[in-house]
Amino acid sequence: EGRRELAKNLAAAHMNKAAMLMAMGDLAGAMKLYDKCIALVRHLVEQEGQHELVHDLAKAILNKAIALAIMGKLADAVTLDDESITIYRRLVEQEGRWELANEWAATLMNKATALRELGDLAGAVEFYDECIAIYRRLVEQEGRREFAHDLAAALMNKANALKDMGDLAGGVKLYDECAAILQRLVEQEGRREFAHDLVEAIRNKA
Repeated sequence: EGRRELAKNLAAAHMNKAAMLMAMGDLAGAMKLYDKCIALVRHLVEQEGQHELVHDLAKAILNKAIALAIMGKLADAVTLDDESITIYRRLVEQEGRWELANEWAATLMNKATALRELGDLAGAVEFYDECIAIYRRLVEQEGRREFAHDLAAALMNKANALKDMGDLAGGVKLYDECAAILQRLVEQEGRREFAHDLVEAIRNKA
C-alpha cells in the first residue's frame, strides 16, 4: 500500500512539474513528464485496479493533448482528446460524477478547436454543441456563474466555425448571445478582465 501511495505522489509530482514547464514555455520538457505521469497512472488504474485514479488519468491525458495542440500536433491532440472525452463521459454519465462536467466540457472544447484548425468545421461544430449544452446546464440551470465565461467562449468559438462555414446568420446569433453574457460579466459583475473578449465578440459580429 505504501508503494502505491508513493506511485500516486510521484505521478502528481510529474503532473505539477509538467504544468510549470508548460507555463515557462518548455513544451518538450512538459511532454516528457506528462508521458511519465500517464504511464504511471495508467498502470495503477488498469493493472492494479485503482479506479479512483481514473479522473487523474483523464486530466493527465487532457493536459498532454493541450500541449500537443500548442505544439501544432493537432491530429495527435485529437486522438488524446478522444480518450479523455471517453473517460469523462463514463465518469459523468455512467457514474454520476457531475462535479467533473466542467472538465468534460473543456475537453470537448479542446477537441472542437483542434478539429476547426484541421479544417473539419462540421466536426468542430458538433463538439462545440456538446460543450455548450454542458456549460448551459451549469450556468443557466444550476446557477454556476463561474462558468459563464466558459459558456461565452464556447459560443464564440462555435460562431467562428459557423462563420468559416459561410453560415453568417448562425454566427451572428451566437455572437449576440456571447456578447450579452460578456457584457453582464464586465458591466454588472465587474469582471473587467473580460472586456477584451467583449470587444472581440462585437468585432467578430461586424
